[in-house]
Parts: sequence; C-alpha cells; structure tokens
Amino acid sequence: KKVLALALAAALALSMVACGSSEPAAPAEPEVTYKTGLGTVISVSKTNEDVEAEKGASAQVNTTIVAATFDSNDTIVSVDIDVAQQKASFDLEGKLAGAVDLRTKIEKQGDYGMIGASAIGKEYFEQIDALEAWMTGKTLAEVTGMPTYERDANHTACPDVEELKSSVTITVADYVAALEEAYNTAIETKGVPAKTG
Repeated sequence: KKVLALALAAALALSMVACGSSEPAAPAEPEVTYKTGLGTVISVSKTNEDVEAEKGASAQVNTTIVAATFDSNDTIVSVDIDVAQQKASFDLEGKLAGAVDLRTKIEKQGDYGMIGASAIGKEYFEQIDALEAWMTGKTLAEVTGMPTYERDANHTACPDVEELKSSVTITVADYVAALEEAYNTAIETKGVPAKTG
C-alpha cells in the first residue's frame, strides 16, 4: 500500500509540474504597417536688373524637402527636413555671374550663417534638429495643428509651442506643408519601417 501511495503521489506531482510548465502560446503580434513618403514645397524670388546702378538681376529658388515615415496610427516615426536654397546672380547681359553654391542648408552646417542673426544663438541645422525631435512621436494632426505666430514680415509662422521657444524661431509653414505632402504620397511598407534621410 505504501509503495502504491508513493507511486501515485509521484505521478500526481509529475503531472502538476507538466501542467504548470505548459503555458498557452502567446498570441502573435499584429504586423505593423508603416508609410514612408517625400514632400516638397518650391518657391522662387527674384530681383530686376538695375541698369543705372550697373547691377544685374538675381533669382533664388527654395526647395523645402521633407522625408517622413508614419506608423498605422499616423504617428511620425522618423522625419528629415532640409532646404535646397540656391541663389544665382546675372550680369547686365543676362549671363550667369559667379558660381552657385548647390549645397543644401543642412549640408552647409555653420556656413549657412544664421547663428549671428539668431535671437536664440542657434544655427539653422540646430533649429531643424529640434523641430524634427519635436515632430517625432506626434501624429500628423498634432503637427499640422501646431499654433504659430508672426515674428516679422519674413517669419510669418513661427512655432508658438512652449517646448520650442528656446530652440526654434524659424518659420515652419513650408515644413508642415511638405510633411503633409509626404504623408499623402507615402508608400506602405510592412513589418520594418523604411529609413528616411
């Protein structure tokens, strides 16, 4: 009887251990869908030639570029902002006068020269870094709904956001518009977000 009782107890103990170790399989996580797109906003400004002052005309093209990745909740996973700002000068005969710097604002880094005129002592690329960091993790609606204010005639849509007051004083309207275009033209990628840059 003792041997039978011990055998039954051992069998019961083994079955309890077996039951305890067989946890139900975790449900498979849903596959995350990402969307990556590119948006641009282009503007052109020019001056007329001044024959009396022997001064030719000039033209400047600003191409704002935003590459962004969004998740299935329209949250910004990554965003990269840059501006190709090229200025060309012409002589009185209409010929190109001098070389054109083809670098973007980000490529110029400190050569862009904003820090001297910045009220917060930050160069352009530093302000863009701060803006990108603020946008990341927010939804498209939160970014497009960002309150802005007019600082002067050349800065008509500066961020009126507490977190950005000490880091971003540039006008952001074109960046937001290019971000919207990036969203509207985005292509879906499943599982792994595309890398923007």
